[in-house]
Amino acid sequence: MDRLKPRAVIFDMGNTLVEWPSTSWEEINLICLENSLKFLRAKMPVSPSSDEFFEAYNVVRGEYRRVAEESMVEWTVPQVVKKMFDRFHIDGDSDLVDRFFDAFSEPVEQYL
Repeated sequence: MDRLKPRAVIFDMGNTLVEWPSTSWEEINLICLENSLKFLRAKMPVSPSSDEFFEAYNVVRGEYRRVAEESMVEWTVPQVVKKMFDRFHIDGDSDLVDRFFDAFSEPVEQYL
């Protein structure tokens, strides 16, 4: 192993080298969001409809994407969730945000 000295790292972006999910990431994202909203509704009554919730997610995510593009600093789903909770006046402590994110991430494995 001492003789091996890597001189490059290859990143596979967009199914170039390895075939990833046959379902698009946008579709997987919606499935994840549906799963996390289902979790949230089981924990507390949520006033926004699914459409309102999905729209808010897309708006907030878009804001974070624009900032990330300019600053070159990546955003996370929990950051978006915290901001969404604020929009809907949901008291989202860090434990609720973490559990929401767990529910959001749960479906991904079945598509990889």
